[in-house]
Amino acid sequence: MAVFFIFLLFMFLIVLYFFRPKDALDESASQKKIPGIQMPWPEILPPENPPLENILEQEQPQPIVEPPSEQNLQPDSLTVSETVVEEEMPQEENNPQIRSRSIYFMHSENNGDEIQPAKVIRNFDNFNSPLTDSINVLLSGPTNEEAGRGIMSFIPKNSKLLSARVTNNTAYLSFNEEFRYNTFGREGCAAQIKQIVLTATEFPTVEKVQFLIEGEIVNFLSEGVMIRDPIGR
Repeated sequence: MAVFFIFLLFMFLIVLYFFRPKDALDESASQKKIPGIQMPWPEILPPENPPLENILEQEQPQPIVEPPSEQNLQPDSLTVSETVVEEEMPQEENNPQIRSRSIYFMHSENNGDEIQPAKVIRNFDNFNSPLTDSINVLLSGPTNEEAGRGIMSFIPKNSKLLSARVTNNTAYLSFNEEFRYNTFGREGCAAQIKQIVLTATEFPTVEKVQFLIEGEIVNFLSEGVMIRDPIGR
């Protein structure tokens, strides 16, 4: 009989243990401590609701930008900068086919009492024989405009250049027979020699002029002006 009552008490304690209130179970668990270790239970907070503005900003869709197509590019909507470079036209004096040379005539001064060299500039289109071309221009005389300014030539009108060559800085110029006779007298002969020498020695390779008549060296022009030896400035 005693064993029966002990069995009933044991069964009663088991039922009481498993069917006790939940609060008692939580309290008993919280009172248990592990010796030497303190582990506080983390505080669990309810999640914060984000501000309404942030939600709206996140949910607001971004506009889609499409690259411009060739059809949308109209000429009126484009600004084009254009640089215009003016091309300089070549000047006549820079033309390599045109050369300028100094030609010497004479000019009377002090009412004709004195005559002095007068240099004029002439342009040559064809300059294959520069010394020959310069002497021939000199023999043709001054232009009408130059003559109107008192410029004249004392070289006889019918004078002709027969040949021209340069050797050892000396120009050998051969003239026809008419070159020897000057109607202006001795001063005219001296002036015609000076015109030839000044014009020829404008070239850097010419220092003196040897006058020839019909290819031969002669002693004098008319009026006794000596031309036997080379003459310089």
